Amino acid sequence: MEPDAAQKLLRGPVERDGDLIRGVVGLSLNEFSHSFTVGDHRLCTWCALDPLFIASAVGGDASTESRDPHDDQPISMEVRGGVVESFSPEDAVVSVVVPAEDDAFGSAQRVWMMFCDHVGFSSSEASGEAHFAGRRMEVYFLSIPEAYKLSRITFANLYAAASES
Repeated sequence: MEPDAAQKLLRGPVERDGDLIRGVVGLSLNEFSHSFTVGDHRLCTWCALDPLFIASAVGGDASTESRDPHDDQPISMEVRGGVVESFSPEDAVVSVVVPAEDDAFGSAQRVWMMFCDHVGFSSSEASGEAHFAGRRMEVYFLSIPEAYKLSRITFANLYAAASES
């Protein structure tokens, strides 16, 4: 990645601890709901879309583990060569919300509150619907392959920057 592109990236939503950067572009050293493992390195991601685009952007092998917030069922996903190879359970979905505020992506904290806290894995669409019941949010449930396609479109610029380095 070119230095100018890296500087631009670090001006966006970044997770900081004083002068230290703890997370950027959805990948974090801090604990979040979704674990992301590459080789022997375990990190966490801010939301369920992050492991889809991060593993794909670097073209590597990774595994992700999460839990359904409604029924606590474990959800796992394997990415090989930048492509989702398997996931369990087979009916697992990703909830995607449409932020209600225009400035939802102004800081890492805003991204978490308005988007990432609500973009997660559910063991099924029915479980996801039960989790969001009674909330005033515009929520869509995507299959894992659909969420993978969305991540490719949404983060196309990051894919391009990763492939240039």
